[in-house]
Amino acid sequence: MSANEEKKTKVVWEISGIRLKLIGAVMIPVIFILVLGWFSYKRAAENNTAHYEESTLNSINTVNGYFEMGFQMISSQASMLLADKQIQNYFSGAYIGKEAEEQKAYNDCYNRLYASVVSSNLLSSGHLIGTKDVKSISSTSKADIFGAGKNEFINSAECEAFKNSGGLEYWVGNHSSIDGKIDTNRYNYSISLIKDILSATNQKCGYLIFDVNLETVQNILGETNLGKQSVIGFITKDGKEIFPKEMKTKFSFSESEFVKSAWDSEKEKDVKYVTVNNKKYLFTYVKTEGYNAMVCSLIPKEVILKESNEVKVITIILVLIASFIAIFVGTIIARGMAKTIRRVNKGLKIASKGDLTVELKTKRHDEFRQLMAGIMNMLSSMCDLIYKVTGVGRQVTNAAQDVTENSEIVLTSTKEIKQAIGDIEESVIVQAKDSEHCLDKMNELSNQIGIVSESANEIADIADQTKEITVNGRDMMTILETKVKDTTEVTQGIVKDIENLVNETKTIEGIVASINDIADQTNLLSLNASIEAARAGEAGKGFAVVADEIRKLAAGSATAASEIVKILVRIQLQSEKTVKTAKSANEIVATQEEALGSTKSVFENIDQYVGKLTSNLSCIADNINGMQENKNETLQNIEHISGSAQQIAATMEELNATSGSQLGAVEALNRTAMVLGDEAERLERTIRIFKIEEEQ
Repeated sequence: MSANEEKKTKVVWEISGIRLKLIGAVMIPVIFILVLGWFSYKRAAENNTAHYEESTLNSINTVNGYFEMGFQMISSQASMLLADKQIQNYFSGAYIGKEAEEQKAYNDCYNRLYASVVSSNLLSSGHLIGTKDVKSISSTSKADIFGAGKNEFINSAECEAFKNSGGLEYWVGNHSSIDGKIDTNRYNYSISLIKDILSATNQKCGYLIFDVNLETVQNILGETNLGKQSVIGFITKDGKEIFPKEMKTKFSFSESEFVKSAWDSEKEKDVKYVTVNNKKYLFTYVKTEGYNAMVCSLIPKEVILKESNEVKVITIILVLIASFIAIFVGTIIARGMAKTIRRVNKGLKIASKGDLTVELKTKRHDEFRQLMAGIMNMLSSMCDLIYKVTGVGRQVTNAAQDVTENSEIVLTSTKEIKQAIGDIEESVIVQAKDSEHCLDKMNELSNQIGIVSESANEIADIADQTKEITVNGRDMMTILETKVKDTTEVTQGIVKDIENLVNETKTIEGIVASINDIADQTNLLSLNASIEAARAGEAGKGFAVVADEIRKLAAGSATAASEIVKILVRIQLQSEKTVKTAKSANEIVATQEEALGSTKSVFENIDQYVGKLTSNLSCIADNINGMQENKNETLQNIEHISGSAQQIAATMEELNATSGSQLGAVEALNRTAMVLGDEAERLERTIRIFKIEEEQ
């Protein structure tokens, strides 16, 4: 092995060595501790967050409860003040026109209002503003500071909002129409109550305004500790924001979208996370029901997770310490084990080179000591085994030489047997092929004989049919001959009848000539009658008519006679043609009679020859049947010969395959014997490598 290969092997051993494995095994529980710490941190963070959210909501809800209770007290105090009869009478205008009584009532109302404000640490000021022609009252001054300016409040947005609410009271964060009339501003009070002043008859006659002390609200908010960098505030629906005195912030709740969403929400209180200036905050709000205000807070998420982050830091520190200890302990243990293993490897490397006298010793008292003892026992047993293998190897070498000599003799004999079997197999195969060829030719001859037999049978059938047809033709010729004779007789009769008809037409011609003569005479008679009638004059007119009719009749008779003559001429001409045709037909019939006689002789000759053909075909069919029987016997014999040849060929093929297998086995045996001899010699050379005794 080269130096580079040894270096690479060393690097691989170091990478996959027991040191790293031990360190990795120790690190597994460390990893689980890390996972446990992470889950603990996550669970603590979740629990702390949920607890923080709940406690924050409770704190805000408590602060809101303080405000609601204080506002209820202020509302009750306002109701008690407005129930005063003097205030009701004064603002209803009962003292208008009565200057002294009106002034006295004014002073009484001021004192009652001032006493009500001073008696409550929740109020900073109070105002009574009437709608009738009376002076308004303010706890901040005994003089009428409003004057005609009271209408600014009556027509102000906050007053209109109160009117539109339809309630008995209304809470607002600002009343700018009043702030300008008294020595105050919107930041000297936190929230204000507006109630109607009712007369004894429950008629609206003015408004009571109570301003809640700003410092009181700030103190309540300041007593609520939500943590560092947290923001808590009291917000009115019209945009006023109040924060604790010590809290300095430029943040505005009213301009935030999440606050606007809270106002629009149907929930009276809620907790959610929002982002302000790219930083996560927990936003908590509780609406002050019925007072148009809410208490809300913002707490940085990092403050909430502070305790959980401490758990995370502690977990990371502990894991790092545990990892360092694990790596340190694993390194020490692995170093000792690696040293022992290197010693064992060194001894085994010497033994692998043949020196089995090596000794392995260690001071350890653990499994490595047992391992070395086992290796020493193994080396001792190998020495004994090599002693025994040396003797067996020599015996195997001698036996292999004997087997090689005997296998060569058997191999020569097997080759000679295989050659003889091969020659016999070739002859049998040739014989089988010739038998198959002869069988094929006999099959072809058999097929041809069958075809000839079928053809002969078909010719015989045709001959029989021909004979029947000839007999039928001869009978038909006899009948036809009789019919020809009858036709000749009929034709001769027709000629005689036509000649008689010609004679009769000549007789009719004589009759027609007589009719023409009668017509001429009648015509002459009618002419004479006409002449006589003309001579008779008027008396002969009737006779003249008769004579004229006779003349017409004579003319018609002459015309008819002329037509009859024409018809007779045509009949005579047609009769002459018919006579000539009948005579020609008679001559043709005579010729047919002679042809029928010749045809009848031909049919008789055909009948004789067909009879001879049928007799010869019967002889041919009998001979073919005999040939068919001989052919079947010949085919059976050839099939027996072919089957026997195939069986012999198959047997010789199996015998040849068996001899081939035997030859292969003998050759394999010979090769194995030679290999065995070579291996035995190599075994001896290998055994000589081992050192099993100490050199003397």
